[in-house]
Amino acid sequence: MSRQLRMSTLSVVIFIVSNIFGSWALVFPVTPLLVSTVGGSRFTAGATTGVFMAATIVAQLATPALLRRYDFRPVVASGCLLLGLPCLALVPWSDNITALMMISVVRGVGFGLVTVACSALPPYLVSKDRLSRAIAAQGMANAGSQTVFLLVGLQLYQSVGIVAVSTLATAMATTAAMAVLGLPQRLYGSSGRQFEYVPTQGALRRQFVLVNVAVVGIASAYGGLSALIPLVDYPQSAHAGVILAAIGGAVVAGRFAAGRYAHRTADHRLTVQIGVFAAVVGTVCLCVAALGVNAALAVALIGGVAFGFGLGWVQNVTLVRIFDSVPPHRVGFASAAWNISMDAGIGLGSTTMGAVADHSGYSSALLVSTVAIVLTVALPLALQQSRKRQDRPGLREEQANQL
Repeated sequence: MSRQLRMSTLSVVIFIVSNIFGSWALVFPVTPLLVSTVGGSRFTAGATTGVFMAATIVAQLATPALLRRYDFRPVVASGCLLLGLPCLALVPWSDNITALMMISVVRGVGFGLVTVACSALPPYLVSKDRLSRAIAAQGMANAGSQTVFLLVGLQLYQSVGIVAVSTLATAMATTAAMAVLGLPQRLYGSSGRQFEYVPTQGALRRQFVLVNVAVVGIASAYGGLSALIPLVDYPQSAHAGVILAAIGGAVVAGRFAAGRYAHRTADHRLTVQIGVFAAVVGTVCLCVAALGVNAALAVALIGGVAFGFGLGWVQNVTLVRIFDSVPPHRVGFASAAWNISMDAGIGLGSTTMGAVADHSGYSSALLVSTVAIVLTVALPLALQQSRKRQDRPGLREEQANQL
């Protein structure tokens, strides 16, 4: 495949990702509201998200095998349709809690298929030296679409109703399914990027495990913050949406900056530390703001921007590294592992931080997220970097010569 065709295909992937995450974000906050409207408990309302994420993880586990058997086109198209078409059922069954749960399950399966498949595509479409920028571009489309359509979905539901939300969500997912025709007919398992260095089996396995632990750590912090911020007055609960939007926007900036940094320098020793430092500063600011200090909203916004930037940075770095830890034919497996670690971490973090907040207060819970970042992101990746330098002597000189 020529370079021009590969870049054109990458643009199609980014278009698909934007529409898929937009379709998901439109309905994501609305389904719990529908359950609450018809008299469902808070637990039941939250369970719609729980069953969605459970179905997502099950589908993500199965996606690598499906990619090997059917390739990208049918898997991505099926995921798009499973995510979008059930939205039409929200209109006639919006007052049926059981039906809403089933809709969430089907949509979760579609979301799991498309997230893993699309995450696995960049290594097949760009050379290794451009991989970080390609992943950054896809991540920016993901985060940007989520940020915009989470707000759009709530506004549409409150001003127009569920018909508008379901129609738009279905249209975006269907458009993404049609765009799949722009992908090559046969791509999975083809010769993707080539490795100048193949690590030993032990080093490969160690890097793979440590990177996934780091993903769980940063995702746990994000899950906890996302669950707690709407419950904290900064100084009014209405400001929570602004802070969450600031986090989402900063994630886009973090992924862009990480991609540019990795592309322009051969020395990657500081890449993880930059993101971890920003995320830690962000959670500390949010913790201070939760104490009710003067200018709490301003401090919280600074914290949201810093954490979001760090989250986006670490997401980009870890995804690149997990692809580096596997041979080309295992890219689908690596993508599934990264996505599962992210989703599981979000669920774990929201549950854990909620329990801490019930026992010790919001400020203590926010501090826990800082500890989570330091212990499960900074420490494992620092260890991995140290061992990587021992396993790969002279790598920096080789990279510099290649550039």
